[in-house]
Amino acid sequence: MPRFKSRITKEQVMKGLFLFSHALFAGDAEADIRQLAIDDIWSTDSIKHPSNAVALAALLAEGARRCF
Repeated sequence: MPRFKSRITKEQVMKGLFLFSHALFAGDAEADIRQLAIDDIWSTDSIKHPSNAVALAALLAEGARRCF
């Protein structure tokens, strides 16, 4: 089992999808995660990475509109 700090449960791994808020994969972290037999890794576009699947601009704009 890869060694990395996470709150990811075995049940979540069984679903085959990991969703990250920021694609910060240090060292071999991405390869280690992919060894868990997952189907996809999705991340937000806050940091450019091939896993980017969730655009933040509209979400941040809506949040800002609600504050004012």
